[in-house]
Amino acid sequence: MAVKHLIKSGYRRIVHFTGSLKVNIYQERYKGYMYAMEEASLPTDDMVFKGAITRDTAYEAALNIIRQKRIDAIFCAGDYSALGVINAVNDSGLRVGGDIGVAGFANEPFAALISPGLTSVEQNAYDMGHRAARALIRSISGTPLPSVFQEEIVPVRLLVRASSMRESDARK
Repeated sequence: MAVKHLIKSGYRRIVHFTGSLKVNIYQERYKGYMYAMEEASLPTDDMVFKGAITRDTAYEAALNIIRQKRIDAIFCAGDYSALGVINAVNDSGLRVGGDIGVAGFANEPFAALISPGLTSVEQNAYDMGHRAARALIRSISGTPLPSVFQEEIVPVRLLVRASSMRESDARK
């Protein structure tokens, strides 16, 4: 969803910052990244960086990538890493959105408050909590649990803000 938006906005060399691919949430975001990039026939070799999930690790990784590679966007598996990327882009003398697009995941409270605002995939935390509580209550009440691990996918939505808008898009 976020990567397709970046592509639609004209970004082509999109890097993905993620956590360990042994963790389900990072696997799913990675799969989405790969699907969108392959669907658009865009390069993915040497474009995925594992471990850049905190603000500080993403900041350092982004500084190094900006110096070494020609990239024009970074999709982060979380908003805190996206915040680090935004700081690195700014500290490199580049413009967030105009030179390098940034998108995150989770729509943390700060995403709409920083400048430029962070494009982010919003998860419905209330729905996630409700589903988790329902499963916990079933477990506590003795209701038999499924013999196979049950995975639920909660719907998400993309909140587009200035961090992923080229200057021409922002003026529209």
